[in-house]
Amino acid sequence: MDGKRLTNLIKRPEGPKLDFKQVIDIVTESGRKEIAKDVCAIANSKGGRGYIILGIEDKTKRVMGIGSLDITEEQIQQIITSRSEPPIPISLELVEYEGKRLGIINIYDGPQKPYQIRETGAFYIRRGSTNDTMRKEEIIVALQESFSLNSEVFPIVNSSADSINFELVKLYFASKHIEVNEKDKYELMISSSILFADKESGRQMATLAGLLVFSDENFIFFPHNFIRIVNKVEGTEKNDIIIQGNLLSMIDKSEMILKESLPEEYPVEAVFEAIMNAVIYRDYTFGPGK
Repeated sequence: MDGKRLTNLIKRPEGPKLDFKQVIDIVTESGRKEIAKDVCAIANSKGGRGYIILGIEDKTKRVMGIGSLDITEEQIQQIITSRSEPPIPISLELVEYEGKRLGIINIYDGPQKPYQIRETGAFYIRRGSTNDTMRKEEIIVALQESFSLNSEVFPIVNSSADSINFELVKLYFASKHIEVNEKDKYELMISSSILFADKESGRQMATLAGLLVFSDENFIFFPHNFIRIVNKVEGTEKNDIIIQGNLLSMIDKSEMILKESLPEEYPVEAVFEAIMNAVIYRDYTFGPGK
């Protein structure tokens, strides 16, 4: 975020889409729950993208900075993703402003409202500059507007349209008897939830499902997305085989390796079916330890 835009944000009063915090606690469980609650409330509120600006005293607007606070985008994403349903798309920027180090949590206006806290089942919203639970009527309206609660269509904010293998997309649409050309490919991918377009900036991001199915390098965003085959068949090299890529190619490669490695009398089909079910039904919103 450039300095002028940040200055304009700091000049604004706190509200449904803007919160200032001098410090945040990412160490204790109570602190992490509070962060998730704040993000959930802002994400459920109307008005486009939301922001939590760290290092600003909320009453005086004094620029205090976050000092040497060790905070990363992955930490914030893990805190939010593991505590919200569906996962809320966020990103973290660390910037220098007036000689101080600030953090900006960007909360994107995703398509999956309303967001809910997993542990308590509560839906939060901002009323002015404070958090409150959503009323029944507000939850109903949000559900009607979102139409879907499929977490696999939420955007991966560090990705882009370039993350997608367009040749796989063309094959997919061809199977639906839809011809895709350069002129309309982005519109089709957005309407099919392969891509997501941020309303404020217009920036296109790949969705979770888009990356899993149509990206050959989705492990950049999901290092936990792989199949490991430990080959302990007697008479073969006992090296682990790691398979990565789009889900369909991973399934195909694992089947090929199983057929090449296992004896003919071994129930290869049963093992392959177990792998296929694990790949298809896995919750990809969580990585190891999340």
